[in-house]
Amino acid sequence: MVENMKKIIAWLEENGIEYSVDKFGNPYYFNDGFTVDGIQVSFYFDGIGNAWEKKEMLEKFMKRKKSYVCYDFRFGAGYTYRIMTVSDYVKLIEHEKAIDDAVKKFWQEEHARRMRIESKLA
Repeated sequence: MVENMKKIIAWLEENGIEYSVDKFGNPYYFNDGFTVDGIQVSFYFDGIGNAWEKKEMLEKFMKRKKSYVCYDFRFGAGYTYRIMTVSDYVKLIEHEKAIDDAVKKFWQEEHARRMRIESKLA
């Protein structure tokens, strides 16, 4: 759970910013069970949910939190922010890189296997 993020959660609630407590790390796709705890906050261009003006408030607040990372993803309808500790962020980045490397290796090997089969058929 995000016990170490109680002050951030309290600030979000004080300022009327909707959030969700989430686990990041995609444990189901690779069945490795890896997750890190974090908070997710979304802002939509059309005004659904959090008011667009509060986005800037969140950014300013999080810039003062040196032991936390707040990074955004732009999607079709707005922005989503993920908040987590710096150490969890480092673990998440390393984990995602390991997955990316494994996927690239798989497809390189698969391509080589298919080329060998094709050369035998030719």
